[in-house]
Amino acid sequence: MLLVLETAGMHDPDYKRPSFPIAWARKEGKGRVYYNAMGHREDIWMSERFHRVLAGAVAWATGRADAQLDQNMSEMTPQAWVMPPEHD
Repeated sequence: MLLVLETAGMHDPDYKRPSFPIAWARKEGKGRVYYNAMGHREDIWMSERFHRVLAGAVAWATGRADAQLDQNMSEMTPQAWVMPPEHD
């Protein structure tokens, strides 16, 4: 797990749910999978930190970098699949 969105204290109805992963990576057979749900706002795209995250992800996905990938989603976000209640 690379990044977890901690939803406690957030006020938007879409975040009335347990914490969930927003960036993760794993190996799949001989391939590499990277997922990132960030980048919905312009300020994220302009962030140097976000640029470094993406550059590291591309380096890892293309095999130019290595990383230890512990499969720990069930430990870090055990209720990640719980969705927020329906709202209008």
